[in-house]
Formats: sequence, structure tokens, C-alpha cells
Amino acid sequence: MRRLLVATSNPHKLREMKQLLEGLPYDVLSLSDVDVDILMPEEDGDTFRDNAYIKARGVYDQIVEKYPDMWVLADDSGMSVDVLGGAPGVHSARYKGLSTPEERLEEVLREMKDVQWENRTAHFITVMCLITDFAEVFTEGIVAGYITFEPKGNSGFGYDPIFYYPPLDKTYAQMSAEEKNSISHRGIASRKMKVVLEKFAR
Repeated sequence: MRRLLVATSNPHKLREMKQLLEGLPYDVLSLSDVDVDILMPEEDGDTFRDNAYIKARGVYDQIVEKYPDMWVLADDSGMSVDVLGGAPGVHSARYKGLSTPEERLEEVLREMKDVQWENRTAHFITVMCLITDFAEVFTEGIVAGYITFEPKGNSGFGYDPIFYYPPLDKTYAQMSAEEKNSISHRGIASRKMKVVLEKFAR
């Protein structure tokens, strides 16, 4: 069975990938499952694709000597608001140096307090990067929506309470896990990557 290392310390991401690849011949592992002191590279790229690659390549290069048959999967995600010039963008998880998701969310709302609804357009983006011993593969998921005037909903995390998705008339944070996974940027990118991994498993 092929071993696939998900380059994250986030248990939610690991569980999601295990569920996604259930039934395929992959043993999905986390960083804590390998006997290597992995130093996570600095994600200083200009795009989500850059950062996903930096993470995947950085981890792969550290484990390949000890685990030459192991592949690495990494991702970078964030929210881009059109009227803010694409911010928070690649800085979504550390926007303006603020330490908590609540502070970052409130900062976006503060910056947009005078912006009318029709101009509050935004996108959530995920880029995944798979590094194998013979290929580098990227998949992407993008979902369009609007930034609400105040947080709504108690599910999800990060910017979910202020990202409104018109087709379901809900913010991400008002959706059930099943609803969100079926339409989310991460779900889209993950399903595309599953097709790749199914092909590579043959």
C-alpha cells in the first residue's frame, strides 16, 4: 500500500483526506507518523500555488532519504476579497499580524464597513500540491461569495462566519459539515486530487 504523507498538523485536514481516499490503496499519514524531525518551510510565496508547493517540496525533500517510497500532499488556502485588492489572500492565516481568527475576521469587517453589498464579493481558494517520485501535480478549488456585514453561524472556522454563499443562502458557518464539504473550495480541490490519486494507484 502506498504511503501518503499529508503535510499538516491539523487533525481536521488529515481526517478529511482519510475519508476522501477511503477504499483506495493509500496509507494516509500525518507529520507525527514519520520518524524524521521535519522543519516546516516558511510559506513566503506570492500565491496559494507557490505556498502549497513550498510546503510539499520542503517536506518531501526532508523525508525522501528515509522514506523513498512515500509521497507528500500539501495545500494552501485562504480568502480573497475583491475590494481589498485580494487581501487577506495568502496572508489569511496571519492577516495584519493578528493572533486569533476572531481578530482577523473583525479586521476584514472593519476595513469593509462602508462597502455596499454588491461590492462585497470574495473568493475562497484552495490549491493542493502532490509530490511523488515521478510527478508534481496541482489541483485547485475556488468558490465565489460575499462578505457579510456581521458574523453569522457557529460552525466552521476562520472566516467562515462572514463568507456568504448565495446558492445555499448561508454563510459557511451556517452550513452542516456535509453541506460545506459538498461545495467548499477545499472539497473541490480534494475531489480533483482524488481523481489523480485513483489514476496513480492503478
